[in-house]
Amino acid sequence: MKKNIKIKNTRDVMINSGVFIRGRVLDAGGGDSKYKAIIKESAAEYICLDIKPGDNVDVVGDVLNMPFQDGYFDTVISNQVLEHIKEPEKLFSETYRVLKSGGYFICTAPFLEPNHSDPEDYFRYTKEALGLMAQRHKFKIVKNGAYGGWPTVIFSFIRFKLFNPYKKHPRIKRAILRRLTRLFDFLDEHSSLGIVYCDSFLIAQK
Repeated sequence: MKKNIKIKNTRDVMINSGVFIRGRVLDAGGGDSKYKAIIKESAAEYICLDIKPGDNVDVVGDVLNMPFQDGYFDTVISNQVLEHIKEPEKLFSETYRVLKSGGYFICTAPFLEPNHSDPEDYFRYTKEALGLMAQRHKFKIVKNGAYGGWPTVIFSFIRFKLFNPYKKHPRIKRAILRRLTRLFDFLDEHSSLGIVYCDSFLIAQK
C-alpha cells in the first residue's frame, strides 16, 4: 500500500492495494462485483463468489465453505462481508486454505456503521479485531488500519436513514445525496483519523 496516502473509503483500499492483488483473485462475497474493474487491473483472473446468483457472480457458494481446492488463489478479497456471516473466523480459515503460500488476503469490515441486513447483519470490527483474527489463523499481518473519520461516520448514518442504498430513489433525492457526499468527503479530507472511524481494513499474507 502506498505511503502517505489517506485512505478515505473501501474504493481507496482497493486502488492502493494493487501491489498485493495478483494472479488468480477471488472476490469472496463479492455480490455485484462493485470493485471488479479496479481489481482486474492487477489480476490475471477474477472470480466472484457469492451465496446468491447474480449477473456478476461467477460461482454460487458459501464463503464459509468455499467450493475451491487448497492453494487455488493468489489473492482473496473480502469487502464488507464479515458483518453478514455468522462464523466470521471461519472465513479466515477458509481463506487461508484456498490461498497459495505467500498469497494475500485483503479484508475490509465496518466498525461504526448502521445496521444493514443483507440478508442479516451480526457484527462490527475494530482494526485490532481484524488483526487478532488474522494472527489466530496463521496469517502474517502486512497492513492493519482504519479509514473514514468522524464526518464519514456521521454521513453513513444519514445515508442509511434518509437515502437507503438498497433502494432506488427519485432524481431530486439522488441530487441531494451527491451534494451531501461532496460536503462530507471534503470534511473527511480535512479531519484527522482518531478513535472515531467508520471501517477497518487488513492486508495479510499466508
